[in-house]
Amino acid sequence: QLEHSAEAERPSFPPEAPLPDDDTLAAARVEYVRSLPGKLQDLADRVRGAKNGGDPFLLSEIRTRAHQLRGSAGCYGFRDVGRAAADIEEAAVSMPSAGPAAPSAWDEIDRALAKASALTERIVHDGARRTMPLGVAGARILVVDGDPLLLTSIADAAEEQLVGVVR
Repeated sequence: QLEHSAEAERPSFPPEAPLPDDDTLAAARVEYVRSLPGKLQDLADRVRGAKNGGDPFLLSEIRTRAHQLRGSAGCYGFRDVGRAAADIEEAAVSMPSAGPAAPSAWDEIDRALAKASALTERIVHDGARRTMPLGVAGARILVVDGDPLLLTSIADAAEEQLVGVVR
């Protein structure tokens, strides 16, 4: 009986964490939208500093910040911002750690930053007017169709609402 009571007192592993509700997910997404312009500005400032001074530390910071933005934007449903950050990260990774970088790499980073900025402006503007419908965050839908453009369109629209699509 002693063994049985010891088993009952031992917590399960891994501990079960409660799943966030839709309001929690919506609030996190709203907070992320508020922070997105600052994250992008921070990245742009580091790019400007690296272009002007060629500091290898700043190039490393650009890689790190772009990587973080790539992941977080995708997690919150902003895939296009994530893709632009991925372009920045890849261009920064291709640059030498010492010595001058090719102007084309900086041009690629500038284009990706401009794209991310335009997307972020639209997200912030739209985010102020749109809220996530209750009950959909974290949901998944099954879409069966032979039209790849339709599937992509549905997947993009669903991802903005944090809804997964199974094709």
